[in-house]
Amino acid sequence: MFSLPGGWELVLIIVIIIVLFKGNRAGKIIKDMGKGIYKAKKEVDEIKNITKKDIL
Repeated sequence: MFSLPGGWELVLIIVIIIVLFKGNRAGKIIKDMGKGIYKAKKEVDEIKNITKKDIL
């Protein structure tokens, strides 16, 4: 099953982005990544709640 990246994985991704983009656009990219991860977690939680209600 699909799993969202954890703490160290996110740190590594952020460092790679900073190195590749040399900080110019890194802030915007990291902010957008955070928003995307937040939305993905929210959707996963919503799906879990829906399936729980259907099972019960």
